[in-house]
Amino acid sequence: MLRPVVRPTTLNLLEQLTPSLVSRARSFSQPAENLKRNGTPTSSITTRGPRKAKGPLVDPDLREQILAASQSRRFLPSASLTKFNTALAQITEATKAHDLLGALKLWQALEDHLRTLKNSDVRRLPDSHVRDLHKIFVSNGLTALRTRDGKALEKTARDFALQAAKHHSAEAVSVLMVLYIQVENPNAALDFYNECIQVLGPLQPPASLIEESKDANANSSLPKGSDFGLALPEEVVSPDHFDPGRVSAVLAGVAAHAMLDNFKSAFDLYHSAGISASSFRRQHFLQYFSQNPKMEKKVRLYIDRVIVASIVARPISFSKHIANLADLQTIHKLQSFYNHVLDGIFGPEPYLAASPSLLSSSPNLLAALDESCWTALQTGFIKCDRVELAAKVWDDLARAQIKPGVAMWTGLLDSHARRRNSAQAVQTWEMMLGEGIQPDHLSYRALIQALMDDGQMEAGLKMFKEYQQTIGGRELEELGRPVYNTMIHGFLRRNQIEYAAHLLEDMRKHGPKPDLITYNTFFGYYGRQKDFKALSGVLNQMSESNITGDVVTFSTILSALLTVGRKDAPSTVMNLMRKHGIQPNVATYTAIIDAQMRECGEPNLNAALALLVKMEKEDGIKPNEVTYTAILAGLYRGEWISRQKADLVRSKLVQRMRAERVSFSLTTYHILMRAALDSADEQGHIDALDLLREMEDAHVPRVTSTWFILLAGLMRRDKWDAAHEVVGKMINSGHLPSRSLQLMMKDVFANYRAGRVVQQMH
Repeated sequence: MLRPVVRPTTLNLLEQLTPSLVSRARSFSQPAENLKRNGTPTSSITTRGPRKAKGPLVDPDLREQILAASQSRRFLPSASLTKFNTALAQITEATKAHDLLGALKLWQALEDHLRTLKNSDVRRLPDSHVRDLHKIFVSNGLTALRTRDGKALEKTARDFALQAAKHHSAEAVSVLMVLYIQVENPNAALDFYNECIQVLGPLQPPASLIEESKDANANSSLPKGSDFGLALPEEVVSPDHFDPGRVSAVLAGVAAHAMLDNFKSAFDLYHSAGISASSFRRQHFLQYFSQNPKMEKKVRLYIDRVIVASIVARPISFSKHIANLADLQTIHKLQSFYNHVLDGIFGPEPYLAASPSLLSSSPNLLAALDESCWTALQTGFIKCDRVELAAKVWDDLARAQIKPGVAMWTGLLDSHARRRNSAQAVQTWEMMLGEGIQPDHLSYRALIQALMDDGQMEAGLKMFKEYQQTIGGRELEELGRPVYNTMIHGFLRRNQIEYAAHLLEDMRKHGPKPDLITYNTFFGYYGRQKDFKALSGVLNQMSESNITGDVVTFSTILSALLTVGRKDAPSTVMNLMRKHGIQPNVATYTAIIDAQMRECGEPNLNAALALLVKMEKEDGIKPNEVTYTAILAGLYRGEWISRQKADLVRSKLVQRMRAERVSFSLTTYHILMRAALDSADEQGHIDALDLLREMEDAHVPRVTSTWFILLAGLMRRDKWDAAHEVVGKMINSGHLPSRSLQLMMKDVFANYRAGRVVQQMH
């Protein structure tokens, strides 16, 4: 299976120096004549005679300066070195004994001593000791720091929490904030939060991490009403990338404002942090207040409301959030979220406005749903076949005395078009006109798509002519072009190439001018027809219009060439790209490789591997992790290749990855695990378990999504013994399971025991 690359160790003394000097200095670690070509040391007995020296790679004086500088940077007076080592040993003993106060005193004494030293890299406690001390701080802090001795160490505790937040985790910060809240000093908690912000900067994870959270969110199996579907960045990414303790610190800030009855400030704090707190993180945080039900209820209410308000305040994120929840498995979350929104609008303490125009009607209203938000809710419910809930959205708009605009009606038309229900689309159109709503470009496009995709070509053509006469669209390029492209797509779906070609020529002469989407639609049609003369003609038209093809364009050509047995298809397409002024880069190659692997055919696999070889041989386009992942994930897809051949290809790919020094990230392991478990291969679960073992060997963190993907896949396959083994691994790793994982564990234990009983009966 896959083995991450282990890079050779560097000279310890040169770790702090520039890479170029390190790589040169490596040559001094062993004689060059004792190395084979592949870098493996050979016996001195078998080596040839001494070779004539060609001179050192680094000037001797320079080398001595490098080594001297490196040694001086690590120099400590012997007395200080003894004191430092003694302090480390004492702190280790204190942490092992869970003596938080004793460890903090020792830490402070060591910090005071280290600040007096000069010319030393040793300026703080080593990371491993910080982690150990931080662990007992989080587990014992609320109890130990309440005592008289603990109160005397308040400043030390704050200093350590800030240092731990900077180098490890902010969980200790949240513990101190909670302590201030519990002793009814919320202002101190907020002061400490602001101090933490100054040390750490904005508490915001990278956007790419929020994007990965969609998978975990969409596949959650929480019971109904337990969650309303929030992004889970801190549970789906490696702690090396984002610290979940920061989320706890933000929640503690919200709790402090709750104690001060200041909802607006709570919202501002949470919204400005730019993070999303998962159900697991919220439940974990609320346990701090389990001994005070009244406080717990108030904090829970504040947290739930600021999260909803923060999502509503970002309309684009709101729409994506609804789209992620619009699935039969998560419809309960979507409904629960909508109920929270309605409570914010119509509840006894409103904090949301049903329209931006109503936002100024009360100082208590913090965010407003615009028409795109209402449209997203309607579309999400229709996608889940919950027409009654979509109708409720319209009822709630009427309740708020808001008249749906053209965007809402267009969203309804789009829903009917996706279902190819032209009758419902026409009925909706007539109702829209009856309400006095004037259709726009997108409305016409949605109705025409519904008619054309449902086989009502004459009606679609009639509506298109009406569009041309009423709105036009020729002069308004960006608005009109999608309508024309929809007509072309509809014609080609029905093999009406004459109509499509005539409309294309009309667009070229009179507008709106064809774009890449227009031409790619023709590429798809001619590619399926294997009409290479027509493909060439379309490519020439693009050149005349100064339109450059994209990955879809050339991947379509490549697939068409492969279907007729052209073994030179990959090189032909690459040359074609260069001929048209496109210099393929890593992203281009990778996208074409991925497209070929999705075709699930051996000719496509061979083409993908040929492109990979070309990338590996040329400088500047070396394959990266994503490139190899595209091929490996494709091997799991479907049953188009024998397992024996797939294993052989995988093995060779791993060897090539090692040669290129490419290793896998957490995200890649998740992609491959999901592909293996979703494959039709009966042994796919074995591949997934092998990937888990490789993660363990490579010390790649296993997070909530790792365990969720594995357990969900094994449960779908009824592999209860393997699922039981995975649960054991998760428990032994010390991972704290989220509520969704706890529910899955119950199912695993129940089915595992049932299977054992059946085996004993036989």
